[in-house]
Amino acid sequence: TSLTSCTNMVNLYLYGNQLTGGLPSAIGNMAKLSYLWSYDNSLSGSIPTSIGAMTNLEYVSLYNNRISGVIPSSIGELQRVSILYLYNNQIQGSLPSTIGKLTNLDIFNVAINQLTNSIPSTIGALTRLTYLSICDNMLTGSIGSHIGLLIKLEYLFLYNNNLNSSIPSEIGTLTNLFNLDLHLNSMSGTIPDSIGALSKLAYLYLNNNMLSGNIPNDIGNLINVQFLYLYSNHINGTIPTSIGDLSSIKYLYIYNSLLSGSIPSNMDTLANMNVLLLYGNNLNGTIPMELPPNLGSMNVAF
Repeated sequence: TSLTSCTNMVNLYLYGNQLTGGLPSAIGNMAKLSYLWSYDNSLSGSIPTSIGAMTNLEYVSLYNNRISGVIPSSIGELQRVSILYLYNNQIQGSLPSTIGKLTNLDIFNVAINQLTNSIPSTIGALTRLTYLSICDNMLTGSIGSHIGLLIKLEYLFLYNNNLNSSIPSEIGTLTNLFNLDLHLNSMSGTIPDSIGALSKLAYLYLNNNMLSGNIPNDIGNLINVQFLYLYSNHINGTIPTSIGDLSSIKYLYIYNSLLSGSIPSNMDTLANMNVLLLYGNNLNGTIPMELPPNLGSMNVAF
C-alpha cells in the first residue's frame, strides 16, 4: 500500500530524515491532509501539480531539501494554507501569479532558491502576511507599489537579488515592519521620505545598492531602529541633524558613499550607539568633541 492511498490522513510528519526521491505525483489523493512537514531531508524533483487538490492543507514545510523545477500554478488552490516554507531548495522559474489566491497566508518563505523574473503584483492580495522572505534568489524588476497593501507585514526580506528599481513610496504604509532588508540589489533612486513612517522598525538594511540623493530628514522618526545600514550606495548631501533623534541606534553604517559637510554635533546624544562607520565619504570639519558614551568602534576617516 502506498502512502498516497492513505486518503484519510490528516497530519504527515517526515522531517529530519534522509529521505530521497521526489514527492509522489499522486500526493493530491491525500486531500484531507492538513500538515505536510517533510523538511530537512534530501527530497528532489519538482512539486507535483496535484498538490492543488490538497485543499485542506494549512501548514506546508518542505524547506532544506533539493526540490527543483517550478512552483506549480496549482499552488493557488491551497487557500487554507497559513504557513508555506519552501526555502533552501533549488526551485526555479517565476513566482506564479496564483500565489495571490493564498489569502490566509501568514508566513511565506521561499528564500535561497533560483527564482527569476519579477515579484507578481498579485502578492498584494496577501493582506494577512506578517513574514515574507524571497531573499537569495535572482529576482529582477521592481518591488512594486502593491507591496504597500501588506499592512500586517513585520518582516520583509528581499536582499541578495537583482531588483533594479527604486524603493516604492508605498513602503511607508507598512507601519508594522520590524525588519526591512533590501541590501545587495541594484536598487536606484532615492530613499523615500515615507520610510520615516516605519516607527516600529528596529532593523533597516539598504546597503550595497545604487541609491542616490539625500538621506531624508524623516529618517529621524525611526526612534526604535537599532541597526541602520546605508553604506556602499551613491547617497550624497549632508548627514541630516535628525539622525540625532535615533535614540535606539546601536550600529550606524554610512561608509563608502558620497556624503559631504560635517558630522552633526547632536550625534553625541545617541547614548546607545556602539559602532559608527562613516569612512569613504567627502565629509569635512571636525569630529564632535562629545561622543556617545557606549561607542566601542568608530571609523570616520573622511
